[in-house]
Amino acid sequence: MALKEVQLTLKLPEELLAYLGKEPHELEANVLQAVVLALVQEGKITASYAAEILGLSYPEMLELLAQHGLPLVHYDPDELETELQALRGT
Repeated sequence: MALKEVQLTLKLPEELLAYLGKEPHELEANVLQAVVLALVQEGKITASYAAEILGLSYPEMLELLAQHGLPLVHYDPDELETELQALRGT
């Protein structure tokens, strides 16, 4: 299924382009990837949905998450304690 897209305009200081070493037209994929990774990190989208958005296979998405030091599973402390208790049988 094709994802519905919107077009955005992004204004950046010219100096940032020098730091990035890219032309403006080359940044679209980088910006999309950064937004998607942030949403995964915040737990707002799944890794499989992120893979779909970025046009990656699921294993490629897992590799990308690992390259950026992002965990696949997100637990808040209470959820983690509940899961650990369940595993211990307590």
